[in-house]
Amino acid sequence: MSLAIAAALCLLVALAGCTVPPAGAAESVDALAERVRASAGVESVETSLRQSDPKDRPDDWVATVDVTASDADLAAVASVVRDAIGSGVDGARLSLTLRVPAGDGGVAVDVDPRRGNDVARAARLRLLPFAAAVLLSGYREGVELTAEASFSEAVPVVREVARSIDLFRGTTTVAVDEAFPGAALLALVDPLDADPRTSSLSLSASSASASQSSVSSVSITREDTAAVAGTLAATPDEEADAGTAARTSFSVQSPDYSTVVAGWLGLPLGSPEPPLPDPAAPATAEPDPAALAAAESRVKDFLDRSVAETGVPAEVATRVEECSDGRGSRAAGGVVIPVFTVYDSAQESFDAVVDGWTADGFDRIDRASGRDFWGAVTPWGGGVISASIRGTIDGLSLTAESECVVG
Repeated sequence: MSLAIAAALCLLVALAGCTVPPAGAAESVDALAERVRASAGVESVETSLRQSDPKDRPDDWVATVDVTASDADLAAVASVVRDAIGSGVDGARLSLTLRVPAGDGGVAVDVDPRRGNDVARAARLRLLPFAAAVLLSGYREGVELTAEASFSEAVPVVREVARSIDLFRGTTTVAVDEAFPGAALLALVDPLDADPRTSSLSLSASSASASQSSVSSVSITREDTAAVAGTLAATPDEEADAGTAARTSFSVQSPDYSTVVAGWLGLPLGSPEPPLPDPAAPATAEPDPAALAAAESRVKDFLDRSVAETGVPAEVATRVEECSDGRGSRAAGGVVIPVFTVYDSAQESFDAVVDGWTADGFDRIDRASGRDFWGAVTPWGGGVISASIRGTIDGLSLTAESECVVG
């Protein structure tokens, strides 16, 4: 059944509690699916149209389009699907996943073809000798390891390709960023993963801000909770010891959760919660002025590109500000695009901007006070990691920020 027919049936039973999607959305999804199905290298297309949150955001609709390729040439089929997508879907956000089979170009890949950076990153990751599959679709950002691969050997290699990504196999997941996991913790992963007594193992990296909610963590499910907790308590946390990151927490629980032992890497069991690093006394030197100037230039270029997407001229302003954790500075910029001087509605301009951000590898990560916040796993242009957009009476308000620049 096409989505258009489903929407018509939904309309007939609206009084029974079925919320009707925006006008034209179902037809737009069906048309998009037909264009993609007709594209070279495409084997199948599946679609759905639903509310992202029926209770709290009933008007926010998401069109999910899953494309399976018949061709293992990632770059070629991604380009074809990207062209077929066109301007997306009327009245709904588009969630797009392209599944490319394994072939001479590497292992199987799930990726959003609109994100050129992710397509390029997936092309490199799928060639790694320890990769069994690569997932960069938004549902999960990770590389599945082959059965014989070692996590300790894979982590330093994947760090050279992706700034932040998960490595996983079975019930073991290891989040990887520039510093996490540290060498001592990483040395425990392979023995724990290979031990049949381990039901699950998860290492989660912190976010950039030094807040309690961002603390890195280890979660292990095993029967011998006390022994494993003792091992973790005796494991150094190199970043915390150097004062450059919050100390990693851990939790070891039995399979039935009747026993849970929690603590902190490198601290005796029963220790109180350690203090966070002092943001007033950063361990790094003053940021390099040249690096900050380059970051400002990247932020301006990013926002200038967004302005150009609307076709309405506007002046971008940039500045340098302290990072939220006090450990460096970043470039930030903003612009208000006066779209109402040219158009009656801001919607087309809004869509053009966020479509461009999606193509650059950004995802919408939050919404507050009418402003949508976007973030990128791989910095745009080597530096821009976040952006936001909001409609105002004066037009479209955009902001962007670079990574923190430290000495």
